[in-house]
Amino acid sequence: MLHTSVEDFWITTIAFYDEGVYFLAKDGYLNYNMDKESEIGEKYNPEISYCRED
Repeated sequence: MLHTSVEDFWITTIAFYDEGVYFLAKDGYLNYNMDKESEIGEKYNPEISYCRED
């Protein structure tokens, strides 16, 4: 994951948790939604190209 500043890193990371990108799976491990991660990452870091599997 790339960011243009430390501030952008924290803003994006907090948004990932707030919007359900990162979550605990049924087995208790941290998991994430790859599509949402790209969508939100691009929203908060428009100058960074996120990889997508479309």
